[in-house]
Amino acid sequence: MFSSKTSKGLDQWFEINNELRTYKIITLSLIFTLAMMSVLLCFLYRQDPIIIHSDKNSRHYYLGKKDGDVPSKEDVEAFLKEFIAFRFTLDPKKIPQVLKELTPLSTPAYLEALTKQLEKEMNGVKDLGDFSQTVANVEVSVDDKQALAKFDKIVRLKGLAMVIPTEASFQVVKDAFTKWNLMGILVNGVLEHENK
Repeated sequence: MFSSKTSKGLDQWFEINNELRTYKIITLSLIFTLAMMSVLLCFLYRQDPIIIHSDKNSRHYYLGKKDGDVPSKEDVEAFLKEFIAFRFTLDPKKIPQVLKELTPLSTPAYLEALTKQLEKEMNGVKDLGDFSQTVANVEVSVDDKQALAKFDKIVRLKGLAMVIPTEASFQVVKDAFTKWNLMGILVNGVLEHENK
């Protein structure tokens, strides 16, 4: 009934419609996948991150805080213990490294004052020869009004060690969470008392 030219035209038309239908299905599938990925991304963005803290011997997993929650007393205590270890472990040759480690944990004003203080202290020590300082027996207590720490500074000078019991009060401020400061706490000031 149809001529061969007409049947070829209809066959081409059916093939084009089949291809268009295939493209339509593929396009709708990709749109659906993109929509699902967007919903999933929004859901995951709102979740608190999982923080992995690795020590030499173990790994600890805990849930971080994405929103502006106030850090708990335990968070502040752990932060201050880490800060004390960085701040009071000194070697005159490694002062720039100490300051670099303290940068994400301190406010710029405190870091500037600390730099001046360390330069002043280390100028006198350089003349004495071999000097280093570490800390031990760190105890931190935090309440709603203050953060106090008791620790022993162990000063080594030309091979001789001297233990200096020290108390310090810390002024801490809340800041944004960063990759290097997962708790969002910064030290803004330290008042140190040495018990001689």
